[in-house]
Amino acid sequence: MRVSGNYDPKKYPVANINDGRYGVNDNSLRWVSDNNVPDTVELAWDEPQTFNAARIVTGQSGGGRPQTPITSFSLQYYAEDRWRDIPGAHVAANTSIDWGGKFDRVTTSRLRIVVYDTPGGLTRIWEFEIYNLQ
Repeated sequence: MRVSGNYDPKKYPVANINDGRYGVNDNSLRWVSDNNVPDTVELAWDEPQTFNAARIVTGQSGGGRPQTPITSFSLQYYAEDRWRDIPGAHVAANTSIDWGGKFDRVTTSRLRIVVYDTPGGLTRIWEFEIYNLQ
């Protein structure tokens, strides 16, 4: 897994992004970017994976409830030596802490989320998951 930047690697390690833990009342379970959008989080596999859905749990715990989810982002896959947008996987004006979306099926060995806008300029992700739904 690769990220474009990390606010505090010891406090918010990259491994938190895809570890199956997304307790939205525990900020220590998430990854936090540096303050330099756009931010990217890349997943990579030795063998190509096929998927058509994603779930992103994002934000911070505060004031008794999770808040400040990423607001504008796209999912991209790597093919033919360049990053390509996944059709149907661009989100603008997001307000959901637990976002899930379905899109055109893609097969690739590299996937990334590109965050274009986020409150305070910091991307905060508890979990980034992909699925191949029937």
